[in-house]
Amino acid sequence: MNKKDLLPILLLLVLFLAYPTIDRKFISRIFPAKEKPVPTAQNAAAAPDLPAETTLTAPAPTPMLEAAVAPEPAELEAQAPDLPEEITILRNEKLELAVSSHGAGIVRAAILGYPATRGAAAPVTFDFEDHPALSISGVLAANAPFKPVAASGRTASFRKVLAGGLELVRSITLGEGYQLDVKDQFTNPTDNVLRLSGYGLNAGFMGNLPDEKMDRVPLLGVDTLTGSQSVEYWGAKFEKWFPNLDRGIQAQTVPGPMEPAQPVDWLAVKNKYLTQIITPETYAEKATLFVKRGAPLKTTAMLFFPRTSYPFDVVSATLTLPEQAIDPGRTLTHSATFYIGPKVYADLKANGPHQEDILQLGFWRPIGILILKIMVWFHDHIWPYNYGLAIILLTFLIRIIFWPLNHKAMASTRHMQAIQPLMAGLKEKYKNDPARQQQEMMALYKEHKIN
Repeated sequence: MNKKDLLPILLLLVLFLAYPTIDRKFISRIFPAKEKPVPTAQNAAAAPDLPAETTLTAPAPTPMLEAAVAPEPAELEAQAPDLPEEITILRNEKLELAVSSHGAGIVRAAILGYPATRGAAAPVTFDFEDHPALSISGVLAANAPFKPVAASGRTASFRKVLAGGLELVRSITLGEGYQLDVKDQFTNPTDNVLRLSGYGLNAGFMGNLPDEKMDRVPLLGVDTLTGSQSVEYWGAKFEKWFPNLDRGIQAQTVPGPMEPAQPVDWLAVKNKYLTQIITPETYAEKATLFVKRGAPLKTTAMLFFPRTSYPFDVVSATLTLPEQAIDPGRTLTHSATFYIGPKVYADLKANGPHQEDILQLGFWRPIGILILKIMVWFHDHIWPYNYGLAIILLTFLIRIIFWPLNHKAMASTRHMQAIQPLMAGLKEKYKNDPARQQQEMMALYKEHKIN
């Protein structure tokens, strides 16, 4: 290659490698990111700003029940904050869940069959103690005390009387795989119309697995399916939405106040290998994302320039459903499914529309899905049933499929090598006549059947 052509390429390479530093130190200061919308009362209550060394604590409940006519004082069951906590264990072959009466949500989830670290016997276990997964947002605190009603087999039920006299009965049922069914029944025993506003469902805070360190490549994300059309990958916007130096809990609502309203069909919170997906029976009106950055990480840019980054430590999100009125004596039921498990294509595809798209296979998605299905088939049907062997077999299969093309390319290369002396002779003979030289070389290719 000509040295004059090599110089621009080297300059472009240097600019490409240096761009993150240039963007952080200069461009982002000249063109700052748009200001985040101020969180609403519900969001602020759900995501307090905490010191870096603490974990999430339950937010104070926000009154969201409005009566058309103020109800008379009702006989309410005891809601003392010191009501003893009761833990119900729900288990199948793939999951072991601890459901707490404080929040009526999941405080611990063990993904059976997936070791926490390489070679470990203990499974991956998520601790949602301070912010239970599937807990209710908006109308009460995330860990508000419930009264257990019943626990049988794989079902746990709880009851609570909310402000204004509205009665809530919650049931959580674990199915055969990684999916649960949750049903919230709100009954209005008063003589007044009560409005349920701000009701939503929380995902638990999810971090990276012990063996995964997120320094430059983001492994945590939040996805939503909006309007049953396309999956939005909000993790790509974390860097702009959440300031680098802020290590508290930060919130962002999607769609934002300036964006057109679109129903949210489901919400996924994920790390590299596992995910939580909340799918309401109808739809939600918005999703609120929560992010907390971790301890500072010292690295270098372009191997020379020192830099300090604050990688994302944990992420979570909340789905908020539309406001609804409950007439006297009537019951409003909200149902949803909750998936917590590995990002396995077949399992995700069976759960609901477009849930397999959280894998983010990109432009080569059709080819990626085909390769993924073949590799999983090798894993499931050929002893010793591991992905190492599956990858080796997949490699052999691809080499066999492309052998005709590879064979033809190798034959063409050998032919080119065979006529190299003839080509050198033509170049020498017609060195002062480029047009004739090209013509004779094409004739030589044709004579020796080289494409």
